[in-house]
Amino acid sequence: MRVALVAEGVAVHGPGGAIVRRVDLAVAPGEAVCLVGETGAGKSLIAQALLGLLPAGLRAAGRMALGQGGWRGLDRPEQLRAGWGREIFLLPQEPGEALDPTMRLVGQVADAVPDAPPNRVARALARLASFGLDGAAARRIPAALSGGMAQRGLLAIAAECPAPVLVADEPTKGLDGARRAEVAEALRAMMAAGRALLIVTHDLALPALLDARMLVLHEGVLVEEGPAARVLAAPQHPWTRRLMDAQPANWPARVAPPAGEMLVAARGLGFGWSARDRLFTGVDLSLRAGEIVGLAGPSGSGKSTLCDLLLGLRRPNAGQVLWRGEDIAGAGRLRRAVQRAVQKLFQDPGAAFPPHRRLRAVFGDLAAVTEAPLDRLPPLLERLGVRADVLERRVGEISGGEAQRLALARALLLRPAALIADEPTSRLDAVTQAELCRLLRDLADRDGLAVLLVSHDDALLAAMASRTLRLLLPG
Repeated sequence: MRVALVAEGVAVHGPGGAIVRRVDLAVAPGEAVCLVGETGAGKSLIAQALLGLLPAGLRAAGRMALGQGGWRGLDRPEQLRAGWGREIFLLPQEPGEALDPTMRLVGQVADAVPDAPPNRVARALARLASFGLDGAAARRIPAALSGGMAQRGLLAIAAECPAPVLVADEPTKGLDGARRAEVAEALRAMMAAGRALLIVTHDLALPALLDARMLVLHEGVLVEEGPAARVLAAPQHPWTRRLMDAQPANWPARVAPPAGEMLVAARGLGFGWSARDRLFTGVDLSLRAGEIVGLAGPSGSGKSTLCDLLLGLRRPNAGQVLWRGEDIAGAGRLRRAVQRAVQKLFQDPGAAFPPHRRLRAVFGDLAAVTEAPLDRLPPLLERLGVRADVLERRVGEISGGEAQRLALARALLLRPAALIADEPTSRLDAVTQAELCRLLRDLADRDGLAVLLVSHDDALLAAMASRTLRLLLPG
């Protein structure tokens, strides 16, 4: 078989020993191979090892070849980086790691277009439009894009890049069903053009959409592989079967207790970036103690922005936000008492932690400032499925799923009355997602925690929320 990428004996070692143990893989031109498994199983680490991008403190072993080129040692990252953009292209899990924060999106796509300069902007606009991003979105800087819009912008860049191998880390993360189908169609077009795709994903629908070959990892070991149709229909390994059984459609329905005190209320909220670029108008929402309320809508409809308005982090163009009856919409930020009582899980958890401090020190800082009891942290981490030794690392040295669970632990240490959770499970495998959602249910039912749960997963919202507010795309 002719291969575009082949890797042998891929291993990743950290201070505590092996994290990934001798994984072999190969991807042919026109083929997609999907790495799936639990959060922290080593999927993203394999991708980073192949690109010479492992975080400090981790080292790789094994070798890789691209196309007809010779073998390159994974312990020689400078050899691996020589092929960036020309032989291999990375679509990272977090758009903020790849997009220039000071440059409009259309310019960044145009830079990837191989045509002569006069044609680049028009082609970039057309490419962005094929991913559902109109001219207004194309001319925004990344900070003014939703997570899903930024993700699609990166895919537009990847589609223009001529590298024959694409490594994509969670390419459908944060996208609704329609946008996920668009991304799958774009990836299929790349395959039809002969590109080889190595995809890290928790989205078990994606391998089926791409007719991919699946490699299932568990605790750094390859436990099962085969065509997606076979693995999804008749998984052989116990871990793979557990992954299938943990899909939200299989969860028992929640029987919620009566809701309590009104905590957050929004009346007639409206927001837009300008008079011509409006996100939403006339939004009403309420959140009571013990309630889990869903928030859904297409990527770019303003879900994350609405969360920021409810937190007082942005000013609405119209309407009121009430916290226990007090108007906070005009304050520009929450008062100190409210800041502690309502916490947010951000869509990009890695950006919520300082990059250069070890996580144990970050939690120590929290305790020093807020007097949060750190003795609650070990049992909380155990309940969230996070190993204690993860605290000795920096945020760039852990998986996105581990970062999300640590972000939840940090929020819960403050014993908030309300939690605004913006796509809190988008980086988690199905098993860890089910465990985290059981914890949120328990906190709502037992402790009266109010949860606003933002998600693109209708099955998850049906299992978790007593009611769901749906936003529409502007226009």
